[in-house]
Amino acid sequence: MGRSLSRFFFVFNSILHGIFLFSFICICRIPDRLLLENAVSCVPY
Repeated sequence: MGRSLSRFFFVFNSILHGIFLFSFICICRIPDRLLLENAVSCVPY
């Protein structure tokens, strides 16, 4: 029970981290939705 719960938490955390990274990259690729300083601080891909 505890092992499956920890595994579920690990998978959920990985998915959440992946979504955060993906959305951060997408936001960085759309500089017109950000302030100028945030767009400059983003690394272009």
